[in-house]
Amino acid sequence: MIRERLSGGVAFIAAIVVVGALASRVATPIPVAFAAPALEGTPDDQLTVAADTIAVATAKGGSGFTFTVVSRSTLYQKEGGPLIEVPDPVDPSAKPDLVSTVYVGGSLADGLVTPDGYFLQLRGGPVPEKEAPDIDAAVPTLAALVKDGTTYRNDGEGWYETDLPPGIGLDEATIALLPKLLRDASSPSATEARVVDGDVAAAIEATGRLADAPAIHAVGTLDYTELLGPMTFALDGQGRLVELRALMRNTKLETFDLLVETVITFRYPPERLVLPDPVPALPEETPRPSLPPADPEPDPAGAEEVAP
Repeated sequence: MIRERLSGGVAFIAAIVVVGALASRVATPIPVAFAAPALEGTPDDQLTVAADTIAVATAKGGSGFTFTVVSRSTLYQKEGGPLIEVPDPVDPSAKPDLVSTVYVGGSLADGLVTPDGYFLQLRGGPVPEKEAPDIDAAVPTLAALVKDGTTYRNDGEGWYETDLPPGIGLDEATIALLPKLLRDASSPSATEARVVDGDVAAAIEATGRLADAPAIHAVGTLDYTELLGPMTFALDGQGRLVELRALMRNTKLETFDLLVETVITFRYPPERLVLPDPVPALPEETPRPSLPPADPEPDPAGAEEVAP
């Protein structure tokens, strides 16, 4: 039974769920010769400055920011639970390997945020377990756009209005709540510096609330996401948020633990960003995805029922 779930479900989980290796596995080491930028004030003060910067960038007249989302998923054996059966990729009839940990895969997205809305483009991997993915070479898949108060979705054949936008890491609600997430994060403390986009950034660990980042796992997954430990916020020399990391657990799986790590990188170009137009439009006769039932039956395979 477990074998069937993995042979037919690992790809499904990887495409739908997103994310998972522990943060320590993908952290970029800091050479001793480099030091984090010296920022004024306490960690709490520094998060407030970062929150103000995001608020200004997304307020009327702000220049906005661009972002990249990388998420990885890893399946773990529960304490006292069965090992994970991994089928032979060449010979499905061969005896499967029994392991305690399986890297499932990941998802990618990039986009931009302006005072008028946001654009998010999901991309197909591959997402290596440890190395940085080549997002420029990743194939575009689903996309979301909020512009002039209207939400659009593109499944690859054109844009149409929707109330079910895809996404990982960020959505309209999470973008609006970023300043609150930073200001309200509790017990902030300085931690080991990080390298972000080739530059050393100061890092702060603080306990954030999933309610202030509802799409941090993926759009529509808040009800079955559990935050594990503090979030990590990386700040550049100007005190701007340049990276956000969160490690989570998908609570829908009963036999195994699926850990999900989301890493969002923020960039602040000097020029004002402009959202794309929802062109081309999807022909009216093309079927549109609809919202799932309000109370869906539990998935016996433990997989996600709603794609991001």
